Amino acid sequence: MKMAKIWNRSNERAIKPSFLIEVMAEELVESPFSTFANEVRNFFAAMEANIDRKWPDPAGLGPRVSDQMTPKLVENAKASLREAQRKATLAARAEQTGREGEALRLWREILSDFFPLS
Repeated sequence: MKMAKIWNRSNERAIKPSFLIEVMAEELVESPFSTFANEVRNFFAAMEANIDRKWPDPAGLGPRVSDQMTPKLVENAKASLREAQRKATLAARAEQTGREGEALRLWREILSDFFPLS
């Protein structure tokens, strides 16, 4: 969750509010879990596919959590999420073929300084 929020921050807060990421994760992330690369890529894909849904306040106390996501913000978020998926796919391929340095560089591009290069 923390990495997804850092991704959001480094992508000009593509998803607003960031709490929406947590609300989406509650429904979209399912076990069993596989590799880190697959889970990150799958979460970006699931967010892209569902970012335009109306997401209610899980406590049922306030307006929908997704109310700040205007059509323009949804369009921009989808583009950012697609780019994150593309880079995650490239990072996974780099890992699988032994190009660890390239994989780490790509993960850092996706997840910002939060992701270590070593």
